[in-house]
This record gives sequence, structure tokens and C-alpha cells, in this order.
Amino acid sequence: MEIFEIDELEDRPLPRNDDIDLAEFETGEDDGPHDFDGIPIEEVETADVFTLASEDKYITAGECKECKKENHFPCTCDEVLRWMEIINNEPELIEQPCLKCGKIYKKDTGSDHIVCDCGNEFCFVCKKFWDGHSHFDLLDKNKENCLHVLAGLYKSNKLSQELSRQTLDHGMAHALFIVSKSMVTSYQFLKYSAACAYFHQDNKNLLNNSRRFEHYVRLLQESLDSFVLDLESLQTNHEKLIECYEDITD
Repeated sequence: MEIFEIDELEDRPLPRNDDIDLAEFETGEDDGPHDFDGIPIEEVETADVFTLASEDKYITAGECKECKKENHFPCTCDEVLRWMEIINNEPELIEQPCLKCGKIYKKDTGSDHIVCDCGNEFCFVCKKFWDGHSHFDLLDKNKENCLHVLAGLYKSNKLSQELSRQTLDHGMAHALFIVSKSMVTSYQFLKYSAACAYFHQDNKNLLNNSRRFEHYVRLLQESLDSFVLDLESLQTNHEKLIECYEDITD
């Protein structure tokens, strides 16, 4: 497993999140989902470029060894190709209205928790009143409803990944830079977890681990978005996220 130290950051370009060109994908045999539990990350071909970090290290990702595209763990290459075709007609998540007053909001941070000026709180992905729900709890056996939820989750996390990348600044405080690096990859990980869940709705282990990781990403994003930055809370939530990731992949 490759671990990047803080003094290596300046020389490493950030991975891009360009849209996938379906024509360039080489579809191979679908070997099923990478099931997290009990599979050391270095033994998972499409995921072995994900690495972990604490304090002076961070979660990062490279490319898939098979298709040479953005790392799409836990999806297989064939699943990514099929997923992009399936969600082709799903609407983009650009803005959402408040359910109470109708005010339009655009997503400006990684968080899906929108607090309106009128006091209403709602979810940017599914437009439900905010209750801290996990989107992986909303799945059922109705494929159409399932697709709508997961496509929204995929697109929202894709936007969150890009927003997190845009906040990166080599001049920012050390702790913020490290955490922001982890957040870019965490949202990448979550968006492909949403895609994988569509094909494996009965895989309880996959859904449970995705739900847990979503929870810790939210905690860390809340620390980043806080009006009064608490570095101790930031570090604690970053460590919890990393512990969760280690537990999922070891």
C-alpha cells in the first residue's frame, strides 16, 4: 500500500474528475462487486490505489488498473459503463427549491444538508425534510425509485467532489489542506458506492458500509463548514473517517 507524506503534496497533481468517455471504456468480464469486508485494499485490483492517512497523510486515489480511468471502487469497469448509460437521461442536480418557501438553492459545499433562510432544513439530493437519513436506507426493490435516489446521490457526490477540489489551496492551514485532500476522494468513493448499490441492492454488507462511510463524511463536512473552525473537532472527525475506511477495506 502506498502512503503519501505531507512533504510530497506540493509535487503531486490533483486527479481530475472529467466526465467518462464511454467509447474509451474497455468492458471486460464482470466479476461482481468489491465487497469491502475482509478484502485488504491492496488485494482489490480496482481499488489498490486508494490509500489512507491520518494527521500528515490523507485518503487519495489514482486510476483503475483495468480501464485506466478514474478509480471507481467499489464498482467494476463493466458496472461503471452500464451505470453511465442508465443515468444518461437522469436530470442534473444543479439547484433545488426549499420545500417550505420555494427559495432556490445551489449546492456551494459538499454537504447535502440545506438550511433555508425561512428555517426549513431539507436534503439537496432527495428533497425530503432533513432528518439525518442515509440515502442507502431509502432503497427498495422498486427499480425506478431506486434509480432516482441513487442517480441523485451519484450526481450530488460528483458535484461535492469538484467543490471540495476547488477549495484546495496550498496556502491554507496545514490541517485544512490535509482534510480537504481526503474529502475529494471520499466523495469519489461515495459516488461509486451509489452506482454499485444499484446493481447489488441485496448486498447488505455493501449498503451498511456505504451508510457508515456516508455518516462520517457528513461529520467531517460539518466540521469544515462550521462558522467557528474547531481544529480539534476537525482532526477527530478526520480520524473517524479514516478508521471507518480502514475497517471497510481491511
